[in-house]
Amino acid sequence: MYCPKCGTRIHEASQFCVSCGARLSDLGVSGGTASAAPAIVSDAPISVEVNLYAGFWRRLAAYFIDYLVLVVFMVFVGVLIGIAGVGDDGGTGLIYLASIAGAWLYGALMESSVKQATLGKLALGIKVTDLRGEPIGFGRATGRHFAKILSGLTLCIGFAMAGFTRRRQGLHDMVAGTLVVRREVSEYQLAVHPEAPSMSSWAIALLVVFAAAIPGTGILAAIAIPAYQDYTIRSQVTDGLLVASEYKAAVAEAVASNRAWGDISSESLALTKEVPAKYLSSIEVIDGVVVLEYGGQANDKISGARLLLVPGLSPNGDVLWVCGYAAAPEGVEMAIKDYAQYTGVEQKYLPSTCRK
Repeated sequence: MYCPKCGTRIHEASQFCVSCGARLSDLGVSGGTASAAPAIVSDAPISVEVNLYAGFWRRLAAYFIDYLVLVVFMVFVGVLIGIAGVGDDGGTGLIYLASIAGAWLYGALMESSVKQATLGKLALGIKVTDLRGEPIGFGRATGRHFAKILSGLTLCIGFAMAGFTRRRQGLHDMVAGTLVVRREVSEYQLAVHPEAPSMSSWAIALLVVFAAAIPGTGILAAIAIPAYQDYTIRSQVTDGLLVASEYKAAVAEAVASNRAWGDISSESLALTKEVPAKYLSSIEVIDGVVVLEYGGQANDKISGARLLLVPGLSPNGDVLWVCGYAAAPEGVEMAIKDYAQYTGVEQKYLPSTCRK
């Protein structure tokens, strides 16, 4: 049977067109009279059909299960990339591509399969269908997957729409022409009861606020996590600088004994290069300059990088120290020139006294 208004094929028991929403009885078409229809009472109280469609919370629970499945998959991919010995930049790119392709193929293949559902949806007893309640193909499942980008761009309100729209469709469902229904729901049931029960306005408002808060939380996390990582790395740099105090004192004592910069080294000062520090791999004095190399338990962003503490003599003969990229005080003769080029730790990880 076809809708006289828009020409869409519809179920014989339909009371409304699933495409244009027209009431078939108003168009002179009688729905619900097909002899092949199952023996289901079409005028049953609406409470019987409350659970035809999968609501927002059930779909959210299914999403979290699918998220965990994809996390396990990405861990497996990461292990394989590590075993293959792919470099950091290449490995990061592969993981990024694998996450996009994995999420797409996982959702599209499973929702277009005989099960009509991902593992999360199977666990929650729901499935994906077209507007008539029939299975969808891989192309439509792919469109539905990438249409979720639109639902996300609306501050996730596109996802919240699954809690209160006429057929409990999210924005991506509307774009793809799909429904998410209970596992046991048939095409006939959807045709007879095409609309879900209405939802109170306060519940809709609460759902929208909840959905809109999700991207806000994500933005805060995106800001807070890198900031915390930077703070942690700066703490490691500072910890290394504290270890250098003994070496700076030894250099200053050597200068007070009128020793030239070129004669001041770890060997001449009887100082060891190996240090019992968590975040340093070595500390060395070369021509009076204290060279710290980070390693051990240090973050990868500073592991292998060097930080120089360069001494200089003031006009009255005092030893002054300059750290990293900091400029030399006026009138101070530094042990080496152009010392900033030898420091490899990024400025954002250094104390303010070590920056330009």
